[in-house]
Amino acid sequence: MTGCIIRKSGAAQNLSRMKKAVVYTSADGATWMKVAETADMPTEWAVPFPSGTKGKWVKVEFENAAPEFAHLSHFVVFVK
Repeated sequence: MTGCIIRKSGAAQNLSRMKKAVVYTSADGATWMKVAETADMPTEWAVPFPSGTKGKWVKVEFENAAPEFAHLSHFVVFVK
């Protein structure tokens, strides 16, 4: 895997619940490795993965004071 793009939906761009985001990868679905994080999620976040990143799963988590839900327009993973 070489990276991913995470984009907020148009309605969610100004919502404070989508600020801190963390991206993880996993080869087995049980052990997760943090590959990137941001304290202020932009409208569109292009996340390059470290060279040699392998796995079958990618997840993004939003860590906020009042967890609710996230509105995403798209979440695209790039594989070489």
